[in-house]
Amino acid sequence: MPSKVICSLHECESDKLQRDTKVKFKEALEKRQAEAKRTKSELELRKLQQDVFAVHQDASAYSKELQCQFE
Repeated sequence: MPSKVICSLHECESDKLQRDTKVKFKEALEKRQAEAKRTKSELELRKLQQDVFAVHQDASAYSKELQCQFE
């Protein structure tokens, strides 16, 4: 095979490998970003649940305090 054909084949393989690598990297990046967004949402939800629980406890304590005052 002439050297020009061999170089051309190597360039085609190299280009294909670069494209494949870019596609795989982009897919991995998108997957990681989606996972990070989901994790952030889960953390925000957990924080809201904790806040609601704390408010509920405060309201319960206040309610009991009022009941004791009127007994």
